[in-house]
Amino acid sequence: MRKEIVLISILLFWGISAIQAYEHNFLNLISPTELTDLENEITISHRFLGAVDDEPFDTFFGMDVGANTGFFLRKALIHSLEAKVGYTRLKKSYHLEASFKFTPMSFPVQAQANIRYFSFDEVSQEKRRNNFLYLLAVQNDPLWERIILNTNIGYDGYYERLVNGFGLGVILFDNLTLLSEYYPVWDRDSASERVRTYLGDYDAFAVGLRLDTYGHQFTFLLGNGTGMSPREQSLGTNDKKDLKFGFNLQRRF
Repeated sequence: MRKEIVLISILLFWGISAIQAYEHNFLNLISPTELTDLENEITISHRFLGAVDDEPFDTFFGMDVGANTGFFLRKALIHSLEAKVGYTRLKKSYHLEASFKFTPMSFPVQAQANIRYFSFDEVSQEKRRNNFLYLLAVQNDPLWERIILNTNIGYDGYYERLVNGFGLGVILFDNLTLLSEYYPVWDRDSASERVRTYLGDYDAFAVGLRLDTYGHQFTFLLGNGTGMSPREQSLGTNDKKDLKFGFNLQRRF
């Protein structure tokens, strides 16, 4: 736990001098890219497994129970083409992704098509599971320079089901944005028996704050899920009210 406290303290200290954002990223949702040609972005993510109000002083608000950790690298190519690789600790999941933002920068709404190959360990299976995720990410330029809406919709080739998430961002100050996300499980009653085994009883949601600096973004969040992608979050959760702490550290270079 000591390492986690030190890391969070460093993130807060670096964020004090925030003056400029480089992209309207959300908590777990994919946002259409705003990186320029050949730029890169590294993201380090933590989703702590303990509830913040479950013996908070003994577990340091749930952060001493363990965490789902992730590391992701994005590489902008040319003409709004991108490549991305990532790894998350839970289920030892990794993915390779390609994306293309096909809307002109002058449009008030940006849209990006993503295709992701993913592989993960399933507890009940001997071999790794793998398939493709096809996803469309849509996000507007800030309305009244304050309100950002984000929608992800796609198809999970492994579970053969819809992936969907909605996001709302409110720019409080030039360098501080309030974020929220919600992931409805549309097929909780209609999914096949095989898929229902993996669906949570409740929809996943998260709220957080994003602090922007020149080249850095620091996001701190509370949510009832531990996933780090729309695919994972859209499976739902078995925790209705148990909120867990998490954060993202993103660096452009």
